[in-house]
Amino acid sequence: EQITGSSLDRYKFRSSPLRNAALQPAFFHNGAYTRLDDAIRFHIGTVAAAPHYNGAAAGVDPDLRGRLGPIAPVIQRLDPKLVVPLNLTNGEFADLVAFVRDGLLDPDARADRLCKWQCARASCTLGTMKNVTLSAEDRLLERAREVARRRATTLNQLFRDWLGEITRERPRKDRYEELMRRLAHARSGGRFTRDELNAR
Repeated sequence: EQITGSSLDRYKFRSSPLRNAALQPAFFHNGAYTRLDDAIRFHIGTVAAAPHYNGAAAGVDPDLRGRLGPIAPVIQRLDPKLVVPLNLTNGEFADLVAFVRDGLLDPDARADRLCKWQCARASCTLGTMKNVTLSAEDRLLERAREVARRRATTLNQLFRDWLGEITRERPRKDRYEELMRRLAHARSGGRFTRDELNAR
């Protein structure tokens, strides 16, 4: 709703794909579950599970357990496919979890393997990668995609490069003070009116 402005889109969120889900530190748009099996269990019985959600039981850190909003309006807008629970045996449930955890996992996406590829490109030390969700105007995103295309890279890599540049920059105050030191020899010659300044 915040993106489209339509109340019909309320409670709709873009979630991460299932590929490499085993490597995610948390699940759903808000990190409501920290264990894959809990997230899957919620999906196969959403209507029954949602009213009884407990952040502590889901493994969410205390500082991230905020006040929960009303769940009834969310349940009313559920996709019809999620309203009817799936009745799986314990074995079927275990198979489903194993498939999502192992069957959809690209071994090269593991941190130890990713570092090999990333470090070869930009001598980095890769510990844990965090997913960051940003919002920006479509116009800015399209311009960023164009820059990424020109540089033959991805939007993610462009963002990581940008973060690297920002964190290496000196604070603005230091840059301002250096500029003032470099300009100390300049004398303005007195006060000027706005028109005089514009003319100069």
